[in-house]
Amino acid sequence: MPIVFDDRAVVVQAEVAQRQLARQAPGRGPGATPPGSTPPEPVPPIGGKPIRRRFFASVYLSEARAVRQLGDIKQEVLDHLLRPGAKVTLRLEIEAENSGGFDDDAYRIVTENCRTLNIRDFGFNDQD
Repeated sequence: MPIVFDDRAVVVQAEVAQRQLARQAPGRGPGATPPGSTPPEPVPPIGGKPIRRRFFASVYLSEARAVRQLGDIKQEVLDHLLRPGAKVTLRLEIEAENSGGFDDDAYRIVTENCRTLNIRDFGFNDQD
């Protein structure tokens, strides 16, 4: 199965993903065990082995080696996750800053290329 980096692909920082997973963890939101009461005993996994249901990763890519790094990640990580029953979602996030500002040619080319590549969420701004 080929891996496609499209408008749904995003790369996130590990710390951000860990905080989100912690917020979504059972017992952290409504319906959590009230203080002073005993939480229910967790149901042990079959065979006593943990059931690993989710995986996440975050990596910074070198602009000079991004294609090679993505290939390595696909081969060494994704290929092992893409098994029957698995749903894998990839996201690519790009941040670029230029203290002198991006010129009109860069603006036009990047904007046209993003549209051609069906990248839906992109843009330039004038904020520091």
